[in-house]
Amino acid sequence: MERVYIFDKGDEEKLKKLLSYDPYTDPSIIPPGRGDDPEREKAIKANMEKLANDDPLYDVIFARQEYSIRDGASLGLDENKIYLYIKANEDFIAKAELKLKKNFESFKRASLEEEQKVIAYIKDEQERSNAGFGMIFGGGQ
Repeated sequence: MERVYIFDKGDEEKLKKLLSYDPYTDPSIIPPGRGDDPEREKAIKANMEKLANDDPLYDVIFARQEYSIRDGASLGLDENKIYLYIKANEDFIAKAELKLKKNFESFKRASLEEEQKVIAYIKDEQERSNAGFGMIFGGGQ
């Protein structure tokens, strides 16, 4: 499933931070150490419980999904907006929308026309990229 969402340009840094965060790679949640250390395991369990209590949507991890942020001006759309493209399963999308709505006042789903334009742009970009790699690794025949 593919979706496109719109945010105010001023939310870009906050959005990038949210999208890249993975609690399972956060050393404040999962301290470094050996897997057989009972104190470490106890700390991880306590940290995860606190995280779940603080944010019931903590398990919505965008970093593990296919996503892309594009500036509205580069797409020929509103230059004061940024567009978030996400490709994920339906369950993830539903939870992701809740998390984005909770964290961003400017969050809204793109219109069908905007969504189609952004998806077409992303797919075209991916095809050009793949063709470029083909030229490099395929010998450009």
